[in-house]
Amino acid sequence: MLSQKEAVYNAINEVLQEDFNTEEKVTLTTEQRKEVANQIANQIMEKEVAFSEQATVKYNTLDKIVRYCQSLITNHLKKDIRLNGGVKYVPANPGSRTGSQDPVIKTLNQFIKSLDENDERIAVAQEEIDRRKAEIEAEKKKQQIQVDFSLLPTELQEKLSIEEEQVA
Repeated sequence: MLSQKEAVYNAINEVLQEDFNTEEKVTLTTEQRKEVANQIANQIMEKEVAFSEQATVKYNTLDKIVRYCQSLITNHLKKDIRLNGGVKYVPANPGSRTGSQDPVIKTLNQFIKSLDENDERIAVAQEEIDRRKAEIEAEKKKQQIQVDFSLLPTELQEKLSIEEEQVA
């Protein structure tokens, strides 16, 4: 079974044939993009390309799978170094989704959208959103850092006031 990444690469290679050069950024015409999307969608339908059970439930018609494949193509044209001219992909807005699942941030964003653009409450709500996002980021960083204090000499642990629970 092919990965989606390989399916996109192979389909583009097949559609472009001799025009295909991995040294340059690949661009597709609208017709070529449709042809690639249809080819991958048919492979997904034939179970030749990896597609999760959740995706199979969500994209349960050929038309929905073709639309999914359009996004898949865009994604791999940006990220696959064989298709983007050998450039490492860098997201445009890293961290822009921070807090997007947080109920407080969601509610405040909806509140801001409901207000007139000159309403002074927007600044207050945005300030709270920024504070909440910073709090979420700080918590994420704490969770990512794991320190093995047992590697430190006992004398240094004492000097640093590291307690036994932290060493264990």
